[in-house]
Amino acid sequence: MVAIYIAAFLVGIAILVFGIVAGNFDHAVDTQDSGDGDGHVFIPFLSPRFWIYGLGSFGLAGILSTLAGIPSALIVSTICGLITGLSISYFTKFVLRRAETTSSMRMDSLLGKTGNVTVPIRQDSIGKIQLSQQGEVLELFAKANNPDSEILHGVAVVVVGVEGNTLEVMPQDNLLD
Repeated sequence: MVAIYIAAFLVGIAILVFGIVAGNFDHAVDTQDSGDGDGHVFIPFLSPRFWIYGLGSFGLAGILSTLAGIPSALIVSTICGLITGLSISYFTKFVLRRAETTSSMRMDSLLGKTGNVTVPIRQDSIGKIQLSQQGEVLELFAKANNPDSEILHGVAVVVVGVEGNTLEVMPQDNLLD
């Protein structure tokens, strides 16, 4: 049984180290289990974080329980793995949801700001604009507030709305007309 504990601990640690070195590779899976109130249900067992931390703590608790001579090492390590995996999954979900809320509130603060188109905004398609906010240059996705209009590269625009992570803009010259 000790070999299983060691293997679980090493697999959990190896995946964690790989994730740190390679970057946060689990966003694609976690987006579907975010439970953000729009009909999605949070299922922690689908989260890579649950498995990484759960396996690692299961293995470590199993190794330590065996070394300590605890007769029910399998039960202790299983409970420890479940608690750790669930705790990390829910804590991360809470932190990410809070960061997402803060991000959308920052998007609203861009209303009325002016910027320039860096990627042309075509009919019914998204382009990009560049603007300055609190001394920081931002390049954000944007679409025309009039879906039939086209805004070319370099045109000065004003942010007139926010839709998710996309800004609604109109040419600054249209305000003066």
